[in-house]
Amino acid sequence: MFTKIKVCWFATICSLVLLPGCADFSLNRSPATVSVSSIVPANYFGMHVGFVTPGTPWPAVPFGTWRLWDDANVTWKDLEPQKGVWDFSKLDAFVALAQQHKVDIILPLALTPRWASERPSEPSSYTPGAAAPPSNLQDWIDYVQTVTARYKGKIGNYEMWNEANFAVTWTGTPEQLVNLQQAAYVVIKNNDPQAQLISANIDAMCGLPYLEKLLSLGYANSADIIGYHFYVSPNRPEAIAILASQVTSLLSHYGANKPLWNTETGWLPPSRFTSDDQAAAVVVRAMLVGHSSGIGRFVWYEWDNHCCVTLFMTETDNATPTRAALARGQHFRFLFTEWGQNLVVRLAVCGWPPRCHPLEHRWTNNNRRKAELDTCPRRGHVRERVGSTGHASACR
Repeated sequence: MFTKIKVCWFATICSLVLLPGCADFSLNRSPATVSVSSIVPANYFGMHVGFVTPGTPWPAVPFGTWRLWDDANVTWKDLEPQKGVWDFSKLDAFVALAQQHKVDIILPLALTPRWASERPSEPSSYTPGAAAPPSNLQDWIDYVQTVTARYKGKIGNYEMWNEANFAVTWTGTPEQLVNLQQAAYVVIKNNDPQAQLISANIDAMCGLPYLEKLLSLGYANSADIIGYHFYVSPNRPEAIAILASQVTSLLSHYGANKPLWNTETGWLPPSRFTSDDQAAAVVVRAMLVGHSSGIGRFVWYEWDNHCCVTLFMTETDNATPTRAALARGQHFRFLFTEWGQNLVVRLAVCGWPPRCHPLEHRWTNNNRRKAELDTCPRRGHVRERVGSTGHASACR
């Protein structure tokens, strides 16, 4: 738990770099309008669910993408704790659950077991040696080969490592990371051509120089999707648009014309919320800003985490949804239905100190009925209005 909290604090400190540059973006000075002519796909709405077996019931709010990261315990070190000795019991159960609930899986390929590690005693945010690259590339190839062959047609998205710009999660060089990704890409495409590989993800504003280094090494060529973690806390969620602009600018500069996915975001200490409505507003605003910034999937961290996040999806029983989770579910129902057609989003990104305008989201349905969801940072409230039927809180 302590090491996970340490990583969270690194991400928080890193995101503070965002503040001085806010005023440099035109989006900060005037609202931007984005039109979307199709329904937002269900898999845009992603979630981490770490303790689903045993303990956590399946989430009570809908989502379409499930990322299996640290709390799921299905990384390389968990699947192959000894060379050639495999344990797929948890991952088999998760895949069966995903199929039952019709959600996509993202499986990170990461965390070296001690027996394979280049530096088996080196401290990491997880177990000793886990952040180091493998000493033998063939061990890595065998791992990717075994996993992707077993889950062909069942796992559609693999991801290369996790937050490689932090020394507690990756201690190899950028060149070593690119080599591992290139090897994984070849194996995945040979085993399951329909499966996709998400690039080694980077975290927060301070990860941009590392992203540029990887792009200069050509790492986008061995990925189908670019992964990034858009942690901006304790800033307001509109800061996601600023960070997304920086990321897409770099991708464009290096000719990396690939989809961009946010495979992990939540709100970390020292962020605090004065009311349930304020927390709910942050969740909905983050999802809206992410989609209108061109992010293809947005995976929330985490449904059942109460150790290092401050914006909770569940009460302490890991089952009862908070108001923030209910607002997120209502947002899903609005966008993943006919109401998601002919969508107009009007954004006004906050400056610092905060001077915010309402974030407005409007739908039309064949020009007969109208709905509006208005999240105002100053009031910290989320509401929706449908036609003339009155208004109901999305935070119930």
